[in-house]
Amino acid sequence: MARKRYTSQNRTHNGIRTRFLDQVSIGAFRPADAIGLEEANWLTLNNVAYGDPTTQSGSGTVFNDDEIINGESNVVFRNFNIVPAPAALNDPGVNGFNVYINGLFIERNAFVTGYPQNSGNDIELKINNASASLENNFDQRDLIVITGKINAVG
Repeated sequence: MARKRYTSQNRTHNGIRTRFLDQVSIGAFRPADAIGLEEANWLTLNNVAYGDPTTQSGSGTVFNDDEIINGESNVVFRNFNIVPAPAALNDPGVNGFNVYINGLFIERNAFVTGYPQNSGNDIELKINNASASLENNFDQRDLIVITGKINAVG
């Protein structure tokens, strides 16, 4: 009895028909070719850092009837750095971060231009108090958290 020959394109085994795609057909859809390990690791990066209370301060004073203050508040997140985007990806800038003050989300348009930024082994963040509608400068009692494309240093 002659044995039937099947191509790798179409096989039946125990009554189940299986279709295999050849390498040329699947080549355009191979995820490993579309994104590398460095890009995949960066895209999944979402770490959390807490502000160092001893660095939390501000320069604002009350300037309107709603008791919103002007000036800036700043905080340092110790032993964390912003991870730059791989060359194959666009850097999201401030959209790569979320900041919370005492559990409340701070809009990214309240970040002073150029912040957050790496400063040695730390991340510095400056907030425009009026844009964030703050009634007080940052102080040691505030819990300030940053999440996003950051990694622990050391």
